[in-house]
Amino acid sequence: MKRNVSILVAALLLPVTLLAQQHLFLQEQDIVIDGNNATAWVFPVEGEIDNALDHLKDYCKERSKIKMKNKGTNLLIAEEVSIPAVSTKVGDLIGRGSPFESYNTVGIAFKLGYDIYLNSEQWNQEMTNLRNYAKEFMSYHYERSYKERIEAAEKEIKSLGKELSKGEKEVGKLGKKIDKINGKIADETDALEIQEMEAELTTLTVDQQRLQESLPQLRSRLELLKGDVNNLKNQSLTIQSAIISL
Repeated sequence: MKRNVSILVAALLLPVTLLAQQHLFLQEQDIVIDGNNATAWVFPVEGEIDNALDHLKDYCKERSKIKMKNKGTNLLIAEEVSIPAVSTKVGDLIGRGSPFESYNTVGIAFKLGYDIYLNSEQWNQEMTNLRNYAKEFMSYHYERSYKERIEAAEKEIKSLGKELSKGEKEVGKLGKKIDKINGKIADETDALEIQEMEAELTTLTVDQQRLQESLPQLRSRLELLKGDVNNLKNQSLTIQSAIISL
């Protein structure tokens, strides 16, 4: 348990908010799909690309009843789909993840035909619609990401709280046993009986002391996790506000 809590604490303390690393952006950029250049709306994502693309699958299914399929490394495609909120034309909706040194991105593109993609120069309104679609997913992705992180931390807080409560109760029980044995020793006249009780008393005292020494560290970890949950909630709100202003 202690090792797992330490790992979680370390993960939560990382500067995960992208606002602290670089500005959030939503830009029209050229990306490479199947060896060809494609125009897409590109934005940074939180965490691993796989997780972001899983979110994109869920978003497209919930938002547009579209099933995105894996078509290679960091690539999702829904072929010949209709998205009225984007375009009256049927096309392929594409999600491409790209890794960079300090962050990852996802690009969302809409392919009309062979090597023909929506772009602002030729299809300004449709590309604006696609931008809105990508922006909505961006908000969805960050909300999901932070919710998952918060839920994981809160689950660990609950587990750690139980461990702390159990430890405190055990210290109390040992204290009662120690008091009881001390009372018996005070009334006992048989030297052998006293020796046996003193040996048991020593064992109980060592166990109690070991438990007592572990409790402050557990309390400290618990408070740290609670603080990190509050930080994550604040970061999530900050990022949502930043996305709205894009």
